[in-house]
Amino acid sequence: MERINVLVFECDKECYIKEIDNTLEAMQSLVDGYIECVTMTSLDDGSDLVLVCNEEGKLKELPYTGLMVNGDMIRGTAFICKAKGGEFLSIDARAE
Repeated sequence: MERINVLVFECDKECYIKEIDNTLEAMQSLVDGYIECVTMTSLDDGSDLVLVCNEEGKLKELPYTGLMVNGDMIRGTAFICKAKGGEFLSIDARAE
């Protein structure tokens, strides 16, 4: 099974890189519900940077993560990864 690296955002925590299974079930488990994908920007390699969050985060009044995308406050655990041609891809993990 393929695994990907994602950048995870949780309420009151520093963001961190996590390796997850590249499956719908693993993504739903990470955000604790149905996923919603929001394209943030297109990258030079032809892929998009996408935010994956809980589709019902606002309705369930989940905690605010500190992220704003397109003027919307993101609630509940969310993560960022790349996507291309309908497939999710790892983000580049950069050393400091």
